[in-house]
Amino acid sequence: MVKEVIALWQRGFNVLPILPNTKKPALDTWKELQHRRVTEKEIHSWWGAHPELGVAIITGAISGIVVVDEDVKRGGAEALKNLSLPPTLTVVTPSGGRHYYYKHPGGYVPNQTNILPGVDIRGDGGYVVAPPTTLANGGYVWLDQNTPIADFPKWLLELSPSSTTSENETWYEELLKGVAQGERDNAAIRLVGRWVRRGLSDEEILALLLVWNRRNKPPMGQHPGDPDEVEWAKTKIASARRMEEERKQAKPQAEELIEKLRQAEDHQAKIHLVQQLGVALQDLGELEREYYSELARKAGGFTKTALQKMLQQAATIKEPEPVPLDEPRRPYVLAAQDFYKGVFYYGMWLPTNPRAVTQDEYVFKLITSERTLLDPPKGVSPPQMNLVLRWSLDRATPYNVFEWLHGERTVDARELLDELTAVFDEFMWYPQKDTSLILALWVMNSYVFTCFDRTSYLALTGTKRSGKSRTLDILEKLCYNALATANVSTAGLARSVGTSQSTVLADETELMNSSIVAQGGVDDRLGLLLNSYQRGRLYVRAEGENYTPHGYDAYAPKAFATMNRLPDALVDRAIPIRVGRPPLGSKVGDLVLMEQEQRFQLLRNKLYFFGLTYAKRIVERVKEVLGILRDYGIVDRERDIWLVPATIAYEIGGMDLLKRVIDYNKACLQEKRGQEQSSYTVAVIWTCWKLLTKGGDDEDTQPIVPRGRDTPDGAAWYTSGTIREIVAEYMGLDPEQLSTERIGRELVATGIIDNTSDYTIRLWNKRHRGERAYLLTKERVTEAALRYEVDEVVQLFGGMEQ
Repeated sequence: MVKEVIALWQRGFNVLPILPNTKKPALDTWKELQHRRVTEKEIHSWWGAHPELGVAIITGAISGIVVVDEDVKRGGAEALKNLSLPPTLTVVTPSGGRHYYYKHPGGYVPNQTNILPGVDIRGDGGYVVAPPTTLANGGYVWLDQNTPIADFPKWLLELSPSSTTSENETWYEELLKGVAQGERDNAAIRLVGRWVRRGLSDEEILALLLVWNRRNKPPMGQHPGDPDEVEWAKTKIASARRMEEERKQAKPQAEELIEKLRQAEDHQAKIHLVQQLGVALQDLGELEREYYSELARKAGGFTKTALQKMLQQAATIKEPEPVPLDEPRRPYVLAAQDFYKGVFYYGMWLPTNPRAVTQDEYVFKLITSERTLLDPPKGVSPPQMNLVLRWSLDRATPYNVFEWLHGERTVDARELLDELTAVFDEFMWYPQKDTSLILALWVMNSYVFTCFDRTSYLALTGTKRSGKSRTLDILEKLCYNALATANVSTAGLARSVGTSQSTVLADETELMNSSIVAQGGVDDRLGLLLNSYQRGRLYVRAEGENYTPHGYDAYAPKAFATMNRLPDALVDRAIPIRVGRPPLGSKVGDLVLMEQEQRFQLLRNKLYFFGLTYAKRIVERVKEVLGILRDYGIVDRERDIWLVPATIAYEIGGMDLLKRVIDYNKACLQEKRGQEQSSYTVAVIWTCWKLLTKGGDDEDTQPIVPRGRDTPDGAAWYTSGTIREIVAEYMGLDPEQLSTERIGRELVATGIIDNTSDYTIRLWNKRHRGERAYLLTKERVTEAALRYEVDEVVQLFGGMEQ
């Protein structure tokens, strides 16, 4: 058997062992062979030791083939009879079916079932059983082993719409299912036109059209008076070819303009594109003009009357000429809060009459640091009104919007900081000194964060009823455009922040319940949170009936509260805030939000005054504060986290206040140090150290002695399952939540093993069938433990100097 498998392997096929008399892989982790070639050494190891194993070939790019699988029991032979598949290397299956081997066409070819009755495609990610494998009902045999492999007939994929349609071509998938009488001619023209544009020959299109016609209800040619099926199909192909030639003469291409129209958000941009389309359609036939006009109407969301008016005006519109800008410009500005060209502003909905109630009675304006009102930039969509009415609009409340515009009041930032600090001191108790000061600075940070390209998060942790939710309640009343949520979705978070620059306050945040995050990975929601601490990293989401892509910048301050563990990468971007129950006898105020509403409203009003007054001054302090932070060793990620609150502290309180912030930072580093010691990476390193220095606790965690492998001094072989059990125990997780493949990647990434056969083997004995084992050496494990500062090892060796 080894000789036959080697022959397949030498032909370029990636081989896979299968269990005797079955079609099932003998490897639990065979999917990794979709991405790497089997070695000759592995072939001798597998089939040499177990000649009873069958052999399969992994299809797709790894072997350079795509296989058309004809199942005679499901009518495959009949379905392929009239399609004239190119002659190629073929295998006869035990049931009398055929496997037709074709060259992989490039790109991604998915596995597809029932593209025709009894016809499947095995592409990337699949496999087929190969000769000389035998099953209970017979063996797999080459029809002619010397037949060359032909090019794959890509038109076959057209019969399976899921592999060829985009989200903007759902019409194609619907038409392929077949249509009713009266719709067959128009549907045929649309289908053939698509196949023509995809480069199919007339012979290929004819075969496809005949197969499709059988799905119609009824098929063309079955009723008296119907034209001959073949002649009808040829007529449609000729018509589609002629229409395609006419389409190519339209400049610019109608499809390109309609695609731009589908993606356009601004109404004026849509009108301009329709006018361009009108010019492009002038030289086309009536049928083509009607076809593209209908596509344009749907893409732009127009009525037929409105579309016709815009098309009629197309001939009189002059195309604008592009000109260079007079100065550098940012790609976009934010609506609710931003700092642009030295001017800071807040976007606000302002009433147009004293008794305004509905949104029609409000107008969106920018209130600037120069005490002026401006219209928002063209194309900038205002946020929802209910998200930005937190600054008083009435004359009765001090520090209202109009007092700012009329220059009637000013605010002292240091006094405001003391007032904010007093709120947290009155209603909260925190075990760490100056926590109330840091929270007050973070509140002020939320009113000027758009002056910077990075912001900081808060990570509130503590036991049940320790005050996390109460802290969030206070933050919700004070922070800029605060958005409180218990379990925000990824899309909802991106959309809310992207339109209103909301400060996000997430209570009972449970990110670790994702299996991806539990293993140290990043899922969609965590990925958004990690990226959005930096400005300009858009979250793109397809929305609406036409799946138009929209980009949202979720950059904003965010606070997370949880009783459990937060992901390491998120904590690394956050200021850790420990919350605890106050000692017996401590006086903590009874917070009733309704009673404090007037106080909180006044503080919010002052915070708006603070932002507009101090934003430019704070920006001018950045360079000086960066130098001070570097002098104190606060660099890289820690500098990004603390830059805004540190700059605010320095501007309003000088070096004395900044020094208190720096001291708090040092205490925070100790908190993060403790979190790092429970990270996934550290857990793997510590486990390896424990196994090599202290041994396993029971028989199941002892090292193994693999057959035919030497074990160096100071080293031992351990199975991935053993390592997983101890890592899970270290992290307090169920072992089933952890992936052994992830453990292998951590061992390579930390340098404990090399990704070679000298450091890793797959076991074939009865107890560990198919499981991987790793060679752990004390020298490498110790070096990794010192680099990642695993406490127990650092204490033993005294640091990296040793």
